[in-house]
Amino acid sequence: MPAILPAGRRPIRACLVLVLGLLCGGVQALPQAAALAAPERRTRFDVAEATWSALDLSPDGRMLLFDLLGDIYALDRRGGTARVLLAGTAFEHSPVFSPDGTRFAFISDRSGSNNVWIANRDGSGLKQLSHDHGVEYFAAPAWTPDGRSVYASRSLPSLLAFEIHAYPVEGEGAATGKITQAMPNGEGFDARIQALGAAPSPDGRYLYYASKTGTTWSGKTVPPNWSIIRHDLATGVRDTLLAPVGGAMRPVLSHDGRLLVYASRQGLRTGLRLRDLASGEDRWLAFPVDRDAHDGGYYADLLPHFAFTPDDRAIVFFRDGKPRELALDGSEKTIPFKAHVDLRLGPSLHVDQREESGPVRVRTLGSPALSPDGTRWAFSALGRLYVQDSAPGSRPLPVAAVPGDAWQPAWSPDGRRLAYVSWSPAAGGAVWSVPLDGGAPTRASRGAGFFSEPQFSADGRRLIALRSSHYDRLHAITETGAVRASDLVTLPIDGGDEVLLAHATGARALAVTDNTLRYYGPQGLATLALDAPAEPVRQATIKATAMSQYVAATVPVGEARSSPDGRHALAVSASQLYLLPLPPVRQGSVPTLDLADPATPRIKLTAVG
Repeated sequence: MPAILPAGRRPIRACLVLVLGLLCGGVQALPQAAALAAPERRTRFDVAEATWSALDLSPDGRMLLFDLLGDIYALDRRGGTARVLLAGTAFEHSPVFSPDGTRFAFISDRSGSNNVWIANRDGSGLKQLSHDHGVEYFAAPAWTPDGRSVYASRSLPSLLAFEIHAYPVEGEGAATGKITQAMPNGEGFDARIQALGAAPSPDGRYLYYASKTGTTWSGKTVPPNWSIIRHDLATGVRDTLLAPVGGAMRPVLSHDGRLLVYASRQGLRTGLRLRDLASGEDRWLAFPVDRDAHDGGYYADLLPHFAFTPDDRAIVFFRDGKPRELALDGSEKTIPFKAHVDLRLGPSLHVDQREESGPVRVRTLGSPALSPDGTRWAFSALGRLYVQDSAPGSRPLPVAAVPGDAWQPAWSPDGRRLAYVSWSPAAGGAVWSVPLDGGAPTRASRGAGFFSEPQFSADGRRLIALRSSHYDRLHAITETGAVRASDLVTLPIDGGDEVLLAHATGARALAVTDNTLRYYGPQGLATLALDAPAEPVRQATIKATAMSQYVAATVPVGEARSSPDGRHALAVSASQLYLLPLPPVRQGSVPTLDLADPATPRIKLTAVG
């Protein structure tokens, strides 16, 4: 196999659409910008069904609103052809009429982020009520009985829980602010209080909603997961009104406040139940209906919105793709409809890329190791071992005696041999050493384990490596980031019985100095004496603040190594490399270094990939 040579740069073609807006030019800049814009992409088709669509009925009982593929449509209650009210590249859903029927509220991302909006009955007069700019989620808008505010459930990815907020439409005296709190007392991650699908009583005193304890992905092992809460807005008292075994979700109140319809499960199927709030009578109203969303992310509520008819004798809802009118006495009729879908898809994000041909250009070297005298590098690439002089302009040469399936090279103390590991699904793994003067490789391990990070002992007569189960490696859930049960073992360089040094699950970054093995693991930096092995000595714990889309937390750094003299450490956090002095270890005390603490001495060296 030839040495790895850098291939020539290949052209990468990309389609770049640049839209220029001149603020100082006002509307005069629009024609120029339009000329530079990409051609509009659209798709058009007709439908007579809609999947998991939210539906509402006007107070006069004449018009239905529903969402379809991110657009909002109006439909005569008797059925027919739906007409689009709101369309475009924005994704809009969950329309609900105001109490007087002149406007409707809905959720839209037309501002660039999800927010609560309102519009006139015909889709004109758009007005934004909430003004979030991040990755917030909104669900289940509902008007206050006086029509002066809109309730909505709002969630942040960092919170992983929905809270109900009130957004005033206009004027003083309207309901506003946070109605429920996910963490009123600083609850932990799985003790947060969810609140979804507000349904205000006609007198405005009570708010009914679905609630559960835990984050989006928390699930109780004992049902119900969701219950219906009756929240007294005057006193703040919250009573659990409904908690059947099948759960209680998506409450909808009748106009007189006497009846409540909610979703529940029987087995794995979802249905609608009817509760008489005066008598307590409770029965199935429709079973089954479309599947609820409590097993998923429920970012658009647990079930699409449905509504009572003005006389409270029936409900209207979508089931099996069709709008239905279901009388409380059990009779049902389908509302036939068809809709013309005209979706604006926005500009294409496709980028053409030409595949390179010719010599392979390796972009990442595996486990580069510098020779003891500092004159050569060893590394793996594409499953082979290479050695390269450290002088500028030198080229890597393959280790001819090692044909392939070789990784993680390590130098012997005299620089004349390399240790490495091999692995294949059928044969398992092994630890090897090979002389660099042309001799054949020698196998040091006997069993078919999964070995990693071989190191020579100070006298060059033994190899130290991490050993894990071959079976566990074959049946790992993930290829990367897996923490396997592993042992630190020594092996005679010419082969023989392995000797257990210590159990070291999650250990990595092995390095040998004199008769001391240094490594990094879940408990931080540690050292182990090779001549008289006992329990590893914990050297230091290094932590940093890690940010994810959900939560910021102080966690151990992803990688760390101690210097050969044990006085300094290199640590990687958030793709930054830090040099830290290590304080001396005192008996019974392990120092903790926190990179988030300004008082922690450290030097940021560089950004790493």
